Amino acid sequence: MSRLRSSLVAIASCVVLLVAGPASGVVSQDESTSVTHWAPFENGPWSSIGNGGGLFGTVVLEDGSVVVVGGPLLGELTSWTTSDGISWTASDPLDTAGLGPQGVAPTPWGAALFGNTVAGFGSKQGYASVVLDSSDGLEWSSSKPVKKSVIIQGSSGADAMYWAGGVGKQPKLVPAIWRSSDGQTYERLLLEAVGKPGYATSVAELPNGELLVVAKTGKRGKPRLHRGTWGGEWEPVHWPTKSTGLGNLASTPDGVVLGMGASLWFTADGAEWEAVSEVKNLGRLLQTRDGLYTVPRVQMSFDGTDWCALGRPGSARDSITGISRLPDGRLLAVGWGTTKAKKNRGSNFGPVAFVADSPSCLGLESIASEDLKTEAPTEVPTEALPDS
Repeated sequence: MSRLRSSLVAIASCVVLLVAGPASGVVSQDESTSVTHWAPFENGPWSSIGNGGGLFGTVVLEDGSVVVVGGPLLGELTSWTTSDGISWTASDPLDTAGLGPQGVAPTPWGAALFGNTVAGFGSKQGYASVVLDSSDGLEWSSSKPVKKSVIIQGSSGADAMYWAGGVGKQPKLVPAIWRSSDGQTYERLLLEAVGKPGYATSVAELPNGELLVVAKTGKRGKPRLHRGTWGGEWEPVHWPTKSTGLGNLASTPDGVVLGMGASLWFTADGAEWEAVSEVKNLGRLLQTRDGLYTVPRVQMSFDGTDWCALGRPGSARDSITGISRLPDGRLLAVGWGTTKAKKNRGSNFGPVAFVADSPSCLGLESIASEDLKTEAPTEVPTEALPDS
């Protein structure tokens, strides 16, 4: 069990590790800093998770309500929704036992929880990918694991959802992407042309419908950037930076942003790139329904070109997995944090959440408020989830 837990922790942290880069002292091009203080979100509905679990992501739905998903690492997860940031509604336990959660992503129709399961050890160890979809954040589709596949990142396009990962058996994975227009049926596209063995770490849709894919391929695992269409031709794209770290892509209505090392780059067509901002210790670039965010040091952008620095939630011991804008404009950051164990060597980890007043940059009007008050979650009975 300890080996299995270690494998799932490694998978759950994969995106952060893949795109981490060297530190930089520069924060933001426009020197704008709106939020410098994040307060702990006390007495959240997930406080019962305890040690050994966390919050694995948050998204904003089309109606403005916010969804948070969390629970024990190897057990059944729960989702909570709120329409005011004060009262929360809890879902029935999700059928996710054995899942190593990779994250929660916004989709054109709602939200998706995705991750991977691990079976076996050593040379016989295998992965299977899992995606659960929801339109309201409470009822989730049941998804049977897709064997011999791994999903690393999800990205929402104009009318479809895309997933990046690999197919096959370690260490001979083939880069692959998937797409779905309804959250029920999925198409798979093998990207052998971008190189193998390897896997795709990130995918994003350009305004013209073309796709950009970052893949780690070859014996040396060199990251590569390609542009192409579904079922069409793919061509390599020149890296806009000298950094050798893996990039994280995210779409905006105007183009695609690449988070690389300590820099953010923007492109409208996939060919011409512009450096738009720099951020210290860039870990991940998050695509949300209400904008783009970087973590653990938060920067925010609506279009991918103008950015505002918003400080850092928590400390270096906290891993932020998602950021959402609450209905009243305040920002909610969730994740899991580690603390030094008192009796045993090593560390414990559990859920963490932070809240900050609405920023007053990028044309937004600041909404100052008291610390967020919460109520106990309301249990909502739901019917058995259908088999997919």
